[in-house]
Amino acid sequence: MSHSSQESEAHRWDTAISAVEPQLLYRGYPAEELASSQSFLEVAYLLLTGDLPSDEQLADWQALLFEGLTLSPAVQSWLRKVPPSATTIDAIHTALVRGQLGDERIVSLSDRDVLDTFPHWLGFVTALATQQPRIAAGNPLVQPRMELGFAANLLWLWRGREPSPWQERILETCLITAAEHALTPTTLAVRLVAGGGGDFVAALTAGISVAQGSGHAGVAGRCLDVLSEVRTPDRADSWVRQRISRGESIPGFTHRRYRVGDPRAEWLSPLCLRVAELNDRLDREDLASAIEQVVWDQQHLLPAVAWPMARLADYLEFDRSLFVPLYVISRMAGWAAHFVEQRRQPPPHPMRLHYTGPALRHLRRD
Repeated sequence: MSHSSQESEAHRWDTAISAVEPQLLYRGYPAEELASSQSFLEVAYLLLTGDLPSDEQLADWQALLFEGLTLSPAVQSWLRKVPPSATTIDAIHTALVRGQLGDERIVSLSDRDVLDTFPHWLGFVTALATQQPRIAAGNPLVQPRMELGFAANLLWLWRGREPSPWQERILETCLITAAEHALTPTTLAVRLVAGGGGDFVAALTAGISVAQGSGHAGVAGRCLDVLSEVRTPDRADSWVRQRISRGESIPGFTHRRYRVGDPRAEWLSPLCLRVAELNDRLDREDLASAIEQVVWDQQHLLPAVAWPMARLADYLEFDRSLFVPLYVISRMAGWAAHFVEQRRQPPPHPMRLHYTGPALRHLRRD
């Protein structure tokens, strides 16, 4: 085998889960079609198994999900001991590790197949994400409701109010849109753990650790900062020009894969306008549109998915401290699918590094 073909194999990861170009596909289905019509739980099942679930299969997953959404007394007691200063994502990370060290209700899942246990893990992380802030604020816990779907339960657990149908649909769309995106840094971390023989909790915590980085899921919060700093459409031109003159990027307008624009932003942006109308926030959309126009005029860049996603999360009344946990919850579907796929494949070829350090040298002997 030639050196060039060895290099090619060392960097190629085969997957049947998703394709990004020329369009985003989940197991062959256009992600935009799924986001506009399916539930997040149905799409998670598709990503893990390759097919959409039957009514019976979906009902089984919903039962497991509800079980996970109901925190045990032991976990509730532990959450009350978490310092109020701790972030929600730190509490989730610690709870998962703690579960491996002694909580029987969680440990019992680790030896079972991920395909069977995923809804429970999804529910558990969702319950932690929505209830830890309530406990930290001194508010009572909210119990999940069997008659609500996953997205509706997430909103119910967070706010303590039943969402409207449009709020549920918007959240379903956001969760599905962020559920999978090929070999992102978080997904690479998950696959490396799986390829090395680690268990699902180890892979999940690896993905969460990467997601905590400010250059990844945290960009959504910085998108809201842009809107807060610019304030009015007439200030957009000067604000963007000053940022560019300092050599700084505009949060929400860069993506590692897309040089011009993110196709996911194309189908979420019209949703922002519709939701803004329902929330009487068209001024926010006018401001966002003005910033988009200036960035295009100055840099020929279109928005990445975080730009509309941040506004949608804000319209749904999610605190920005929940932005990274929401990303984790949605991306868990893709992570689980990649974990299962990688465990069924031979260990991946090693990635090759190009050494740029000092040339050969020896210790000086006196």
